[in-house]
Amino acid sequence: MKYLILSLLVTMLFFGCTEENIQQKESSIYGTWQLIEVLSGAPTVDGWNEIADGYTYKIRGDARFETNISTECQSGMVSITDAEITFEYDCEGFTMNKKNPEGVFKYSYTLGSILELKPININCYEGCAYRFKKIEEDKPKAV
Repeated sequence: MKYLILSLLVTMLFFGCTEENIQQKESSIYGTWQLIEVLSGAPTVDGWNEIADGYTYKIRGDARFETNISTECQSGMVSITDAEITFEYDCEGFTMNKKNPEGVFKYSYTLGSILELKPININCYEGCAYRFKKIEEDKPKAV
């Protein structure tokens, strides 16, 4: 009986920590992220080029985003899954010279202390990726 209770407690502790870690990861993507490195073109020794004063994405907890990547269009809807993040810009006809589909930019991502985005629906001849550093926290909205 003692072993059954102990097993049950260990199982509850394991799943409790796992659920907390998942929620922590999900909420940690919300906030303002500034571009700090780019992988494209002629790389440095490790393949990454540092960016001074890079553009920002503010990923809000209400499924919206704001950015200063372009003066033409600066906001839209954001959707996040375990493997992908999609920025769908509000402005009709906004493409930044990428048209598949218009105004929608999809990335695979990894999240730690750095957010790394790799384009899915944009062709990069030499490969490309972007690294962002969080500069401001934001909380997700309760549903």
